[in-house]
Amino acid sequence: MKNFMYLLLFMLLLIPCKSLFAEEYTLIEKTVETSYYKSVDVNTVLGDVVVNSWDLQLFNVVIKGNLNAVKNIDYTIDIKDSSITVTTFKKGSAVFIATELKLKIEITVPKFYHVSVKSSGGEVKVSSITGVLKVETASDGIYINNHTGDADLKTAGGDIKDVNFKGKVTAFTAGGDITLDGA
Repeated sequence: MKNFMYLLLFMLLLIPCKSLFAEEYTLIEKTVETSYYKSVDVNTVLGDVVVNSWDLQLFNVVIKGNLNAVKNIDYTIDIKDSSITVTTFKKGSAVFIATELKLKIEITVPKFYHVSVKSSGGEVKVSSITGVLKVETASDGIYINNHTGDADLKTAGGDIKDVNFKGKVTAFTAGGDITLDGA
């Protein structure tokens, strides 16, 4: 019984520590007007990228991360007539352990939009896009759902899954499975 009480006390002490490391911060949230068939280019040093669409002619980006991301990652958002570029990079000479740094880029674009994502590491998910799609990641998987248009998908390590697509898809992975289910 005494051992059980020590174990219970130890577990209760861990709960605040876990939530401290899991806390998520918003580095930026930005929404701008755009129009159909423009493009977004995402270049990230690491982190997961999620691109979704909506019926609005608005571009929205939210970059979130843990405290290590806030301290070590910076970003730029470059808005031009035909494209929007979102770039993340390490601050100055910041040194960090990638496994301790959590970063997520969430983007929502009009459903008719061209998307390009280049990541040095992280999972990429794209849903419900009509337009040219180009995704390249050095690690983790690429998951595409409901895409119309040509797609070029490459990962150095991870699975590629493209379901419910219409168009020409080129997919390459150095380590993982490729699943293509479309027309």
